[in-house]
Amino acid sequence: MCNLSKGIKDSGIAIGREEGLEEGQELEKKATARRLRKMGMPLELIAQSVERGEETVLKWLSEEETTG
Repeated sequence: MCNLSKGIKDSGIAIGREEGLEEGQELEKKATARRLRKMGMPLELIAQSVERGEETVLKWLSEEETTG
């Protein structure tokens, strides 16, 4: 494999890993928001805790209600 091809491949792998980490972190934030809501925490504090806006957290929580 030539150096250019190897560089492109390595770059693609690095990007994929980063995207996977970000997706995993987002899923963990969603799960945390759901647990905090079940514990009775107010929406504003949940949003602060998971470092997302209240609208995003509301969307996550409504997805939980519709899926199960």
